[in-house]
Amino acid sequence: MGLKKYFGSFVRKFQLSGIVDKLRFFFYYSQNYIANNRFKNEVAQFKFPPPYFIYETYSLNYQNYYKDGYQTAREIVTLLSAYKDLSKTSISLLDWGCGPARIVRHLPEVLGYDIEIYGCDYNSKYIKWCSKHIHSVNFFTNNLHPPTSFVSGYFDIIYGLSIITHLSAASHSDWVKELWRILKPGGILLITSQGDAFKEKLLPQEEMLFN
Repeated sequence: MGLKKYFGSFVRKFQLSGIVDKLRFFFYYSQNYIANNRFKNEVAQFKFPPPYFIYETYSLNYQNYYKDGYQTAREIVTLLSAYKDLSKTSISLLDWGCGPARIVRHLPEVLGYDIEIYGCDYNSKYIKWCSKHIHSVNFFTNNLHPPTSFVSGYFDIIYGLSIITHLSAASHSDWVKELWRILKPGGILLITSQGDAFKEKLLPQEEMLFN
């Protein structure tokens, strides 16, 4: 077993994940402090989420957070445009599991015109922050388990990036059924997972289940 996997197994066994996570956060916070403040001043109009929100959902590098969020939004629009005319203002879109809105906040700018854009997440702290600071997107809190509060057949497009990676097999099935319920007939459902690219991060027993 590699040192990294051994350490991960040790941390889980003795339930030290919370302590290690906080130490890791403060390490990256101090490591990126100067560069982050410099970039924050360069994009003064952009409101960054609290540092721990960024750390939890991405990595604590403001420049990468900003640029990757914008680029991913562009890639999503390019991909969806091949299958649906997004210039129709009657279109409604949902970012399922939006977190602190790293991607969805860029969609109004990338699209260049208004459509109904929504974001939802189970983390009420994320949604509270997003609702206060990002007014071009409609934000809602959902539970860990379906259903959502949306009516059937509401959305033309739903996407969820690497959300099912964090769910159990049973939750996969339940959520896919729910997303189909709130998707319009002929709508687009885009779901991604981490897959083989993250296999090396698994512990031995997890890797056996994955295979």
